[in-house]
Amino acid sequence: REEITVDLGRTRPDALSASATTVQIVLGSRSTALPLSFLAKAAKKRKLGAWECYANGEYPPSKVEGFSERTRRTASLLPLPGGVPPTAVLSGFNMHRMRDVDPGEDTRRKLGAIGSKLNGRVLDVCTGLGYTAIGAAARPTVDEVVTIELDPLMIELQRANPWSAELFESPKIVRLLGDATELLPALPDGHFHACIHDPPTAALAGELFSVEIYRQLRRCLRPGGVLFHYVGDPASKASGRMFKGIVERLRVAGFEARVHAKAYGIAAVAVDMPCERRRSVVSPEMRVPTRAL
Repeated sequence: REEITVDLGRTRPDALSASATTVQIVLGSRSTALPLSFLAKAAKKRKLGAWECYANGEYPPSKVEGFSERTRRTASLLPLPGGVPPTAVLSGFNMHRMRDVDPGEDTRRKLGAIGSKLNGRVLDVCTGLGYTAIGAAARPTVDEVVTIELDPLMIELQRANPWSAELFESPKIVRLLGDATELLPALPDGHFHACIHDPPTAALAGELFSVEIYRQLRRCLRPGGVLFHYVGDPASKASGRMFKGIVERLRVAGFEARVHAKAYGIAAVAVDMPCERRRSVVSPEMRVPTRAL
């Protein structure tokens, strides 16, 4: 039996009724009629996914998915059972852990790896669906979250995902749209107290695992600031063999790093480098570029 939810599990419908040709879903003052033929076809072919449905059945349901002109890859929303946040599927790769924890718990573990250092100004590289940015902004000790996303298609998925709404509503969150390798050098030295670096798999974004990007993250962090770098399951062959190289590159970039197995990543502290010539630390007003939505 397939599960139908409203707002991807955040809200339960007030009423459901069926006729010979449709299923009527009522939520407050809104309602929509889904054709039984559509539901039967989706269930038979196991077309799992999120579908946008329109009031009074004015338009047919449309799947939340697309093809990115920027990355030349497909992306879609994938709902999960149990009233938990959905994940995104990027070129066949799920963007969150799903086997043992849901995306919500996955986010809590990532932020938990930073611990008490999650305060002040936070940098979030690779927004995705925005769960880490939203979670960080919800902390009373955090003043600002600057989050960077490469792909305009991911912005569309964020807007379609009710669990991402705070990305557009929280006054603490500043969204930047562009390539992190180009945007990071424009951020001021020592501006951030903590950073979450949550790139896609290295097969899709190898440049985000380079010593050059780690040097930029180190430069943006204050001495003593904490970076959490998501990698993947340290016990798996694919991700496990990457940890040693990442830890070494982080060390070269100016971090003391250790594997944080519970969060499937690496927690690293920015060490003070007194011999390094650094630009003066400033706190400019961070503005969303005009190309950001």
